[in-house]
Amino acid sequence: MIEADILKLNERSGRSLDGLEADIWAGVDARIKSERVSRVVLSCQAAVLTLALLSSIAVGTRTAMADNRSMGLDVFSTRADLAPSTRLIGH
Repeated sequence: MIEADILKLNERSGRSLDGLEADIWAGVDARIKSERVSRVVLSCQAAVLTLALLSSIAVGTRTAMADNRSMGLDVFSTRADLAPSTRLIGH
């Protein structure tokens, strides 16, 4: 049945369809290679993103642990001398 359809197409078209199957399989191979490359690239991107995230967390944690300064929230503390609550209430 398919052979008859291919013969009809071959008679109707001006081109030869002898290489049709080879062209189809070449396209399938190209698609498989493209998908494989896409998977490798995606895996590499995920690895780089994970490494960047983990190193950022490590550096941020180490920096936060080493910094003993105030984080700027003491303006709302009632113990600070220049806190608005201390200035207004007069403690």
